[in-house]
Amino acid sequence: MIHFTFDPVQEIDCDVLVCPVNCVGVMGKGLAKVMKIEFPYCVEDYMASCKNNELEPGMILLTLPQPTLIKTSRQQPIVIHAATKNHWRNLSKIEWVQSCLHKIDDYMLTSKKQTLAIPKLGCGFGGLKWSEVNPFFDELLSHNEYDVIVFDKNPD
Repeated sequence: MIHFTFDPVQEIDCDVLVCPVNCVGVMGKGLAKVMKIEFPYCVEDYMASCKNNELEPGMILLTLPQPTLIKTSRQQPIVIHAATKNHWRNLSKIEWVQSCLHKIDDYMLTSKKQTLAIPKLGCGFGGLKWSEVNPFFDELLSHNEYDVIVFDKNPD
């Protein structure tokens, strides 16, 4: 089932959290910047993959939370970097978003994780319209195997 929220990403309780990224290792704007600050454990693997040219548009990269001595009120999520842009200056392509969604769904089904939090991939700085992307969310993520929380910063 798909739910929608305008809660800040750091307040969403989930097993898996998706971060849209480019393939050059820049997390300087939008949600990627927020993720870099709020979930710093997700940065190193992403930067290394970009530096080694291992991440291409349409691919995903998983980052597991690192053990810490600091107790938190909730478990840190697994972060999936979804490469929806080649370069931060360029726009997303619908086929890259679709490919990421397929891979995210495959991971969720095989991992048996229960909750996925995901932004409107490709929208915002990606330049795609939600009306273009939404059918792929419905097609690929609307089954009842796990809960999906689609989050957005603006209620428009």
